[in-house]
Amino acid sequence: MEYVLKYYKPTRLPLDLSPLSPEALEGKSAGEVAEMKVYAGKRMIELSRFFNVELRASGEDQHVKITIVGDLRNARRIGCEMKGGEMRVVGNGGIYLGERMKGGVITVEGDVDSWTGSGMRGGSITINGSAGDFLGASYRGSREGMSGGVIQVNGSIGCEGGAWMKGGLIHVKGSAGPFLGVHMQGGSILVEGNCPGRVGAGMIGGRIAVLGKMLNLLPSFTVDSVRTHADLGAVKVEGGFYMFTGDNNEQGQGRIYVSKDENPHFAWCEKYLGRWE
Repeated sequence: MEYVLKYYKPTRLPLDLSPLSPEALEGKSAGEVAEMKVYAGKRMIELSRFFNVELRASGEDQHVKITIVGDLRNARRIGCEMKGGEMRVVGNGGIYLGERMKGGVITVEGDVDSWTGSGMRGGSITINGSAGDFLGASYRGSREGMSGGVIQVNGSIGCEGGAWMKGGLIHVKGSAGPFLGVHMQGGSILVEGNCPGRVGAGMIGGRIAVLGKMLNLLPSFTVDSVRTHADLGAVKVEGGFYMFTGDNNEQGQGRIYVSKDENPHFAWCEKYLGRWE
């Protein structure tokens, strides 16, 4: 069954849509969903004040899908703690999307704001636009970043993507902002575009690959070897890479793969290595 929510009355108030998970809507009629209350600013207001709700049967398939249509850049916590099913946003997705997600699938056709996938444990998130800061990261004052699941962003992301990350995979088709993988402890990050620098600051584990240009690397990383591929666990990327380990300030065992072809200013590494692995 599919619930289609059309955002017919936009508001400038922040909308907390965390109650709208597939497991919470399962078995409800369209009328019951419309009567559900969500926070609009500091007040609890019925969903029908902002959304038209339609229930579409899908034969014998009991898979619960929620489609939300509209520009939800002022929304909060879409798919929060979601355990299964599917959610699709036809528009922009707001802040805290997929927060503490445990399973299921979320797809956003537009952009999302900061802290997408924060504390994520499982499932998958696909963003067909770009994402803001702190993708898959922990909140300020917390060390609990993403620990499982997959996030794919087909555009670019802001700063501190994967901060305090413990597991899972972040795949960015575009570029990433500074401090990618800061304090990273595990998991993998693949960026196909560019990154300005300070990648992996304070990391103790995990793997990061940047296929585009990287301005510089912190001096607390040690060049290890030149590799014919980047090994990100479940994902292997072919091509020449300089591999660095660190962060040595934290006695870290993280790995950073930097594209050899895109970063000729890292050629100084080769005179210390002189081999391919």
